[in-house]
Amino acid sequence: MRIWLITPGEPLPIDSGAQRLFRHGILANYLLERGHTVARWASAFNHYEKRQRVHEDTRIEVSPGYAIWLLHAPEYVKNVSLARYRHLCRLAEKFASIATLEEKPDIILCSIPSVEIADEAASYAENAGIPLVLDCRDMWPDVILFKAPGVLRPLAKLALSPMSRKLKRACSMAKAITGHAPAFVDWGLSHAGRERTGFDRDFPFGYDPSEPKPAQRAEAESFWDEMGIRRSSNEFTVCYIGAISQHVRLDSALEAARGLNGKHPVRFVFCGVGDKLERYRDQSKNLENVHFTGWVASPHIWTLLRRSDLALFAMANNPNYITNIPNKVAEYLSAGLPIATTLGTGTLHDMLLEHDCGFCYTDDAKTLAERITQLCADDARKKRLSENAADLFESRFRADKVYVEMVEYLREIAEIGSPERELAYTR
Repeated sequence: MRIWLITPGEPLPIDSGAQRLFRHGILANYLLERGHTVARWASAFNHYEKRQRVHEDTRIEVSPGYAIWLLHAPEYVKNVSLARYRHLCRLAEKFASIATLEEKPDIILCSIPSVEIADEAASYAENAGIPLVLDCRDMWPDVILFKAPGVLRPLAKLALSPMSRKLKRACSMAKAITGHAPAFVDWGLSHAGRERTGFDRDFPFGYDPSEPKPAQRAEAESFWDEMGIRRSSNEFTVCYIGAISQHVRLDSALEAARGLNGKHPVRFVFCGVGDKLERYRDQSKNLENVHFTGWVASPHIWTLLRRSDLALFAMANNPNYITNIPNKVAEYLSAGLPIATTLGTGTLHDMLLEHDCGFCYTDDAKTLAERITQLCADDARKKRLSENAADLFESRFRADKVYVEMVEYLREIAEIGSPERELAYTR
């Protein structure tokens, strides 16, 4: 099977340093292991480091049967901005013009966002007579409407109507809709205007918990040692891994840290970059028990998680996150970390309660501080939460389970030829 994987913003295996691969990066490796040919389409602009990888459209042969197209487009600083919208529009234009240079695939898997590229991928797939699978990872651009004040929502909806039309067109033309949680599949189907069929499935974000190479791990261990973040029975470490953007809610965590500072041996470590990083750094500059590290490499994340006792999922209370189980959840669980979330309802909230591997603090500093204090004093409870987290990861989120199933699913869709076979599959 020859497959195209389209997503503009993921880390790539060609990036310098030890990269933490995301959905398409991990999936590509499983496809290659099973003898399939992969071409990925990505932005030349590194979304996380905010720098250009190359300065012109470039095709890179990563290994036999594995190529990456880097499409050049203007830079942006803020993740939600007109500059980024222009960037994504330019990527879509580049894809439309360059796609004809590649050998036609048997199937395309394209992520949402971005709707601009998804729309062009849908047009290409229809003209080429091949199936398109849209993988819904973010309710974009609806997430902007979720944030808009009620009185401004009609204006926001009008402003977003060009993107919404592209989204509906792409979803309606896709052979299948996938997502990392059931609600995201349903969201895509609602824009497609159809009912679920046997093609439409959810696949959680899988995570590979493999230990870093010895030299990488040694470097990471030294990094955290020098920062004073050691694995210790006398100290309780709370960590956050991910973007520090406008959707993140860290104010209550910092207020909890302020209340615990000097009273309990608890420290908070926040890893990531984003629009709100400097604001939070300034907010916590006098707190000795708070560390903002900025971006760190995959081995450093792996090591920090195993020096931590609790992980934060601190996001805005809107449908995009209430129905979400993103990458960082699987990553936390892989290290046996219980999760504290700001969300008082929804998919993650219910999963944590059902499996007894975390709790909700509804963005309330006092509640978070009290729950952390309780765990500090109850080793048996802390151990039980950790064991439950590890068990949940093994049963639902291992990459070698999730993506092996996804490879077989994509192969089946690519191989469906006759109308009779397609009809049988959709029943």
